[in-house]
Amino acid sequence: MCDEGRSCVSAGRALARMALGLGALAAGLAAQGAAPAPKWAAQVDALFARWDKPDSPGCALGVIQEGQLVYARGYGQASLEHAVPITPRTVFDIGSTSKQFTAAAIGLLVQDGKLHVTDEIHEWIDELPPWDEEVTLDHMLHHTSGLPDYCGLMFAAGIDEASVTTPQQALDSLAKVRELRFVPGSRFEYSNTNFFLLSLVVERAAKQPFQDFARERIFAPLGMTSTLLFHDHTLVIPHRASAYAARKAGGFGVALSDWEQLGDGAVQTCVEDLVKWDTNFTTHTVGGDALQSFLHTTVPLTDGKPNTYARGLFVDTVRGQPRVSHGGAWAGFRAELMRFPAQKTSFVCLANLGNMNPTGLCEQVAEIVLADKLAASK
Repeated sequence: MCDEGRSCVSAGRALARMALGLGALAAGLAAQGAAPAPKWAAQVDALFARWDKPDSPGCALGVIQEGQLVYARGYGQASLEHAVPITPRTVFDIGSTSKQFTAAAIGLLVQDGKLHVTDEIHEWIDELPPWDEEVTLDHMLHHTSGLPDYCGLMFAAGIDEASVTTPQQALDSLAKVRELRFVPGSRFEYSNTNFFLLSLVVERAAKQPFQDFARERIFAPLGMTSTLLFHDHTLVIPHRASAYAARKAGGFGVALSDWEQLGDGAVQTCVEDLVKWDTNFTTHTVGGDALQSFLHTTVPLTDGKPNTYARGLFVDTVRGQPRVSHGGAWAGFRAELMRFPAQKTSFVCLANLGNMNPTGLCEQVAEIVLADKLAASK
C-alpha cells in the first residue's frame, strides 16, 4: 500500500504504460503472428499518436485485405478507471454502423418469404397513426420515408442520452406524429426512426426478439462470438469499453447511454468480429448472392436524382474508386466500417471518445495503404 499520493499516481501510470505496451504487443501478435508489420504501419500509427497513451481514450483499428486482418492495433484506453488498454478484441457500441445488420435481417426475411420491401409499414406496425401517403419498408431502408427522427422527438421531450428508455417509449413518441416531413421517395433524409421501426418489423415477422434473430441468423453463423445487441441496459458485456467525452477544463468524463432501442444502433462488437462480417461481403456465407445484391441496391428519388444510400450502406465513389461504408455515433462511441471493393481492402475504426472521427481517420488510413490505387485529390 502506498503512503504518498504522488507515489501511488506514479506507480499507477507506470503500470498503465506497461499494460498499454503489452496490449499493443498482444494485438500486433494476434493480428500478424510472427510476420513483420506492413511497410506502412508506422505512417498509420502516427495518425493515432495523440490518443496512443495511458491517460486517454482512443480506438481500435483494423485493416483487412483479401479477407485477412493484416494490421490491427489498439490506441489508448478502454477503461481509464481501470487502466485497461484497447485491443482488437475490445467491444464498442458501433452506433449507426449497426444499420447494415438490420437491413440484412430484413433481406433474410425477404428470402424467407415472410415479408416484402413493398409492404406498407402499417401492415406490420398498426400502432402508428394514419398518414396521407404510404410508407413502404423500402422507403425506410433507403431513408426516403419522410418520418421524423425519434431521437429528436425524445430529446425535445426532455429525455437525454443518459436516460433509461425503452422501445415502447420511442414507439409512443412516433404514435403522435400526424404528418410526414415530405412525400415518401421524394428526398433522402437520414432518420433513425426508419431502422428502429424495421427492427420491430423483424420481430413481428420472425416472431422472436430482434436480438435473437440477429444472433441466430447472422452473428453465430459467422462466428461473431463477441457481438450482441444492447437490448437491456443492465447487460454485462465482456471486454466492453467505457465511453468518454472531452471536458472543456481538460480531462474526460464518462459518456454512456442506457437507451434500449434497436435497429438504428445498439450493436456491440469488436474489430476481430467485424472482420468476419466484412468477409461475408466476399464469401456470401450468410444470405448468399441475393443478400449482397439486396444490401447494395440503390433506388433513385422520384425526380430521378440518385440516392447513394442503399440498404443500410452508403455506396459512393471516393478518389475515383467505389466505396461502401457506414459510420456510427452514439453517446461517447464512434465507429466506421469502410470497404473499397475493387482493392479488396477494408478499414475498421471503433472509438470510445466522442470527439474522434473514425470516418476521417479511415479515409486517411486508406490514403496511406492504398496510395498507389486512389486517384490524386484535386
